[in-house]
Amino acid sequence: MIAKTANKQPELPFNLVGAKTIAEALSVSIRQVGYWAAEGKIPSYRFGRRCVRYSLPAVLEALEVPSND
Repeated sequence: MIAKTANKQPELPFNLVGAKTIAEALSVSIRQVGYWAAEGKIPSYRFGRRCVRYSLPAVLEALEVPSND
């Protein structure tokens, strides 16, 4: 018997932001954010060819930036 699996889309964080917001939070250029995403250093979510969004908490965790809790 072959088990059928549903095509599940990965759950996305609700607070997705653009590269400009990430760049401002980290005091780097928008281009640097794009480089990090292309290298796989930070997680990114692509919606089409040009629309890329980021989760700020996930990016901070990936870069091991301490939080201000």
